[in-house]
Amino acid sequence: MQADTPKVGDKFWFQPYERRCYISPQVATIMGVGRKWLTLDIGHGMRADKLTLAIDGRGRTAPGRLWPSQADYEVECVRQAALHSLRRYMESHASRGLTLEQINQANTIFGRETQ
Repeated sequence: MQADTPKVGDKFWFQPYERRCYISPQVATIMGVGRKWLTLDIGHGMRADKLTLAIDGRGRTAPGRLWPSQADYEVECVRQAALHSLRRYMESHASRGLTLEQINQANTIFGRETQ
């Protein structure tokens, strides 16, 4: 299954953005494919944006999004946690002892221009 070419019958992992969402994490099957929206078999007429896989909030905040699989979602969670940990470390510890050269090397790694 390719996220960029969804078709009827494809299965995605639905993950709500918040725990208090009225629908729990689960497998969602594509029931229809339109020009912009994917119709899902979960919720009451729930649909997802075909490009972003974000669930339509219908005028409110989107309740969640689709992932190609639960494993893909979990890998992204680990990546986000590692990035958050690095950011916290940089803010509280590492930035004090870095030389300008090291800061410039880090900027290069992240594709930013150096000072």
